[in-house]
Amino acid sequence: MRQRGVLVLTWLLATAVATGVGFLAISTVGDVLRGAGPLGASFASPPATPEPSESRAVRAALATEHVQLVAECRGRVATLLEVEPLGRWQLRATEEGPDEDVEAVLARDGHQVRVEVYCNRGEPRLVLFG
Repeated sequence: MRQRGVLVLTWLLATAVATGVGFLAISTVGDVLRGAGPLGASFASPPATPEPSESRAVRAALATEHVQLVAECRGRVATLLEVEPLGRWQLRATEEGPDEDVEAVLARDGHQVRVEVYCNRGEPRLVLFG
C-alpha cells in the first residue's frame, strides 16, 4: 500500500512539473515560433513596474499588396487606426484593439489573408498570414 502511494505521488508531481514546463514554453516562445509577437530583451522578463498609460505613442503606416493600414503602439499595446483594402480585396473582420496584437482579415476570389500588427520595442510590426 505504501509503495502505491509513493508511485501515485511521484506521478502527480511529474504531471505538475510537465504541465508547468509546457505552459512556460508556450508563453515564452509560442509567438516567436509563428513569426510574430513581442520580441526583444524586455520580453524575457516583464518590467518590474507597469508601463504608464501615457507612454510614448508610435504611429506607422504599413502596407502589403492586400491592404494599407495605420497602427499605433504604446509600449506593448497595439491599436489599429485605419484599414484600407487594396485592389479587389475586401475587409472581412478586424480586431482593432487596444491589445497585444491587432489584425485585419481580407478575402478575394475564395482566398483569405490575415494581417497582424504587434509592438516590438514600442514599434508597430506587420506579419502576413495566408
